[in-house]
Amino acid sequence: MVSEQNINLIQCKVIHKTLINFFFFSVCFLVSFSQQIFLSTNLFSLPCTPGKSGDTTGCKNCIAGQYQNLTTQTSCLDCDKGKASSEGSATCQICAAGKYVSTKGSSSCSECPQGWKRAELDPPTSCYQCDMGEKASSEGSATCQICAAGKYVSTKGSSSCFECPQGWKRAELDSPTTCKQCQIGRTTESNNGSTSCSLCNFGQYGSAPGHCTQCPSSNFTDSKGLLKCKACINGEVNKIKSIW
Repeated sequence: MVSEQNINLIQCKVIHKTLINFFFFSVCFLVSFSQQIFLSTNLFSLPCTPGKSGDTTGCKNCIAGQYQNLTTQTSCLDCDKGKASSEGSATCQICAAGKYVSTKGSSSCSECPQGWKRAELDPPTSCYQCDMGEKASSEGSATCQICAAGKYVSTKGSSSCFECPQGWKRAELDSPTTCKQCQIGRTTESNNGSTSCSLCNFGQYGSAPGHCTQCPSSNFTDSKGLLKCKACINGEVNKIKSIW
């Protein structure tokens, strides 16, 4: 027969075991809960420096086109339009003059094409066509250059200027979008790219605006810029078509 003392002893053992199990369960629960908080917040496990992000496996560099300027972050951010970054960047860099980028998350900026430019203070998201009378001969230009004297261009976005043809000229102060035809009795001394017009020479006459023609045989001119030749008299022949 079981005595009351033995019953009490058995009950104490059961209660003691239950308390021990509850204690260990509570400890395990607290550890598991703490781990979840620890892993989810990453406040202590991920002391990642700027330019990096982290997870339970550790810190990693931000990929090119992204950045992170704060510490202990779980993700990186895309660079804005007009900016780019290399791997492991804490900040994104604005595209330099002559370059642009029109999309987010770019690892590099593109050079403006020929005939286009982007100045330092222009928005870095696009390039701008050169105006008429200007050119940008190389890629990545920050400015467009006005056509030099004797040259012109009449369209936007040009990579080069054209020489004025013979009989046409463009002075330094003339509009760079077109050349001016020489008046009748005048022409240009060089074949192309002239900045001024000259009078038709001795032995020549102005046959049309910007065009001088040699006098025919037995004819001459004794002044520059004449519009017609004079006939030789008394049987004289002007073989060299000059003043005499």
